[in-house]
Amino acid sequence: MSLPPNQPKITHRTANPPPGGAGATAHSSRFGGAPKRNLPLILGGAALLAGAYYMYGAGGDTKVAKESAERDATSASARLKEELPGGGKEGTASAEETLARIGSQVDKTVQEGKHRISEASQKLEGKVEEAKRPVLGTIDEMDKKIEKEASKAKSGISSWFGFGK
Repeated sequence: MSLPPNQPKITHRTANPPPGGAGATAHSSRFGGAPKRNLPLILGGAALLAGAYYMYGAGGDTKVAKESAERDATSASARLKEELPGGGKEGTASAEETLARIGSQVDKTVQEGKHRISEASQKLEGKVEEAKRPVLGTIDEMDKKIEKEASKAKSGISSWFGFGK
C-alpha cells in the first residue's frame, strides 16, 4: 500500500524526545545507576552493614565493636596519609622546604614593598619642596607688600594728628 505523495510519513518517534536521548527518564539514565534520591538510603544501608559487621565480630558487645571500628578507622587513615603524594616523612620535609621558600618569598616581597614606599616618600617630599618654594616666595612678596602698605597707611594716619612727616 503506497501513500499519496502529499501526505507525510508517520513515524513512531515523539515530537519532543526527553533530554539525554531516547529512553532517558527524569530519575536516572539507562546505565547511570540509582537515582540521586536513593543516595541517603544506600549510604544508610552501608552504615548499617558496617555496624553489623563490627557487632558480629565483637560478639554483640558494643564497647568492643566501637573500639574495633575506631582502631580500623585510625589504621586506614594512617595508611591513606602515607599513600598520598607528600605523605609520611618526605611529606614533612617537603612541607618544611615549601614553607621556607614561601617565607623567603614573603620576606622579599615585604622588602620590595618597603623600598618602593621609601622611594615614593622621597619623590613626594621632593614634589612638596618644589611646590612649597613658589608659594613661600609669593607669601614673602605679599608680606613685604602688606608691610609697605601698612607703613604708608600708618604714616598717613599719623600725619592727620600731626605726628607724621
